[in-house]
Amino acid sequence: MAPTRNTSHPPESNSPHIPRPPNCFILYRSEKLAQLRREASEIPGCSFKDTRALISKMWQEEPEEVLEYWRQKAERKAAEHRLTYPGYKYQPKKK
Repeated sequence: MAPTRNTSHPPESNSPHIPRPPNCFILYRSEKLAQLRREASEIPGCSFKDTRALISKMWQEEPEEVLEYWRQKAERKAAEHRLTYPGYKYQPKKK
């Protein structure tokens, strides 16, 4: 029997993976998810899918001032990312 290749993991490259800078919604979702998880421990049957849908709805209903706060926070994170990883360019892998 011929050996098979394990294709579930991509081959490791010499360069370390550089994460993308988070956008405003990702930052918002991270904070709200942590907050909801603390509160959801008291609510039985609350699933991750439910919390994702709730956070998405919350985002859509936030006033412009709140959205602007998160946009500015994302800009600061992007500036930090540029300093940490100069020359970084997002290049998605072809499937």
